[in-house]
Amino acid sequence: MPTPPGLIRLSRRAAAGSVEAQEDLVDAYYGRGTAFDFRRAAYWAEQAARNGSAHAELFLAHAHADGLGCPVNLRQALRWFRLSAKHGDAHARTWLGYAYSEGIGVRRNYTKALYWDRQAAKSGNSTAEYCLGQAYAEGRGVKKDYRQAVKWWARAARQGMVKAQCNLGKAYEEGTGIKTDLRLAFAWYQKAAETGDAVSQFNLARCFAGGIGVRKNPRRARFWYEKSAQQGMAHAQCNLGVAYMEGTGVRANPRLAVTWYRKAAKAGDPVAQYNLGGCFAEGDGIRKDRRWARFWLEKSVRGGYAKARKRLSTLGLAD
Repeated sequence: MPTPPGLIRLSRRAAAGSVEAQEDLVDAYYGRGTAFDFRRAAYWAEQAARNGSAHAELFLAHAHADGLGCPVNLRQALRWFRLSAKHGDAHARTWLGYAYSEGIGVRRNYTKALYWDRQAAKSGNSTAEYCLGQAYAEGRGVKKDYRQAVKWWARAARQGMVKAQCNLGKAYEEGTGIKTDLRLAFAWYQKAAETGDAVSQFNLARCFAGGIGVRKNPRRARFWYEKSAQQGMAHAQCNLGVAYMEGTGVRANPRLAVTWYRKAAKAGDPVAQYNLGGCFAEGDGIRKDRRWARFWLEKSVRGGYAKARKRLSTLGLAD
């Protein structure tokens, strides 16, 4: 942590025109070595940026984008991101790709987004590699090409990019853009799940539940469904409810099943709405209530779940 005399010496060098000292002061006042002082950080970033510092330009870009030490100003943010990108900063190039892809401060332009993501990917930026994979998978600014999508996701995944790991697992599971390999699908889901990614945790649970690339293990399936459910993943909440209702991988607990069905149903999951409606209809884990049974089954019908309409009719609740 820089001492006050150290900051004084650094400030003198910076005032004399040392770009390195100016950059160090930006970092120091940004909280790396002293108390946060965004205004001073922004001041020294301005000085360093005038001397062509890509690091300072990137800081100013974020400062203007997020209002750090200065008012939010997307035009100024884009100006500094472009300058930093021009001087070779991969993060700035990635941000420009994101801005053009989402229309942040500029008119949405997938071709320009693709250009900046490519530039950033040349430096091995994992976020840019992931975005290129998304562009090829969705046909944004380029013709759909799942092989190319998998190629870029694989590069990002090997660098630890969690979303890319999850997508790569899905590609191996479904054989999209690459030969089906369920063991590799499981392996990539597991890598991403262990970092805390809710979607990957759900997919890993499916693997354990269905024996996809691994031996069936209901207990491990329940464990990962619960991990994902606790983060708000509605499909996982629904499947966890099924596990508690049927006693699969855990002791049966209809009341807890209803709790998880309700969470998922409120989030709009039509299967959970169907299951919750059935609980109210049969009195499983909750008191019978035909009005609530009808309410949730009708919700499920509107969500496109065909079984719900038949259940309404069977129960004599259809209009």
